[in-house]
Amino acid sequence: MNRPCIVSFVSVIIIFVFLTTGCMAKRMIEKVTLDARQIVHLGNALHGIAIDPSTGTLYIGKGGNTIISHTTDGVDSVFTVIPGADGSYTHGKEEVYLFDIHRRQDGTFLCGAKDRILSIDASGTATTILDGLFAGTYGVCGVTEDNKGRIYFSINGRGAFSHSPGEQEPVEIAAIPGSVGLELSPDERYLYVCDDMRDRLAVIDIQNKKEVTEIPLPFMPEYMLIEGTALFVKGPLTDSWLEFDISKTSKPVAVRQYDVTGISRNMYGIQTSVLAHENAAAVLYGTCWDSGELYRVKLPPRK
Repeated sequence: MNRPCIVSFVSVIIIFVFLTTGCMAKRMIEKVTLDARQIVHLGNALHGIAIDPSTGTLYIGKGGNTIISHTTDGVDSVFTVIPGADGSYTHGKEEVYLFDIHRRQDGTFLCGAKDRILSIDASGTATTILDGLFAGTYGVCGVTEDNKGRIYFSINGRGAFSHSPGEQEPVEIAAIPGSVGLELSPDERYLYVCDDMRDRLAVIDIQNKKEVTEIPLPFMPEYMLIEGTALFVKGPLTDSWLEFDISKTSKPVAVRQYDVTGISRNMYGIQTSVLAHENAAAVLYGTCWDSGELYRVKLPPRK
């Protein structure tokens, strides 16, 4: 081999190493260990949580038919009982423990309860939007809404759907049998869907009803929350949150993994969670299904 060829070959190797190590560096995830503090024991079957950012009051799903409020002073009370739901957690001969709460900016709530989607006003009065959704499945798992009032929801065993005001039937957006939690991207162009059958995060182009990105996860995911350009993903069988940067909404990038200690559990740990801001600090509140406990996890300052 002559000298120019050797130089060229070495140059190619150097460039290759530089590019691959650079890519690896971009993919490195910061790992942080945090302690969880139990706030209160509220009885078993906690699932679904929302927050009023102006007061810090938490709204927590309990069982299959109740939402309780928890104030910053530690006062717990029944906010509403869903009419027509007996709280038995059974539907289609399957246990139902999936229950999601989405707080709108006007202080009302959108709620997934078994085979129904409900709107709940600030006084706790519930109005049914959709009923009888896909009998024999686990029912509505995740629910959210865009600025035009279009509802997006997931049915575990079926996929992700939408429903606009005036429509008679929901429209399928993506057939993902393992769909659980879902969130809407900040630009409202994409749906982020937790797939608990394939341990992944799927990104769905809403307009084209097409999956555009798939991100394998190190655990079975269930629920998410979005704060600005940060997407937090949590699974019930792990005591970790993954944080993604969603500045580019179609391609979330994992940036941090929060490993949390101090959570008691039988089988499931924290499932649903919400982010609060207290004295300039970011705090995660999470509900634990089987232990019935509410936990608080203070996040470290951003670098």
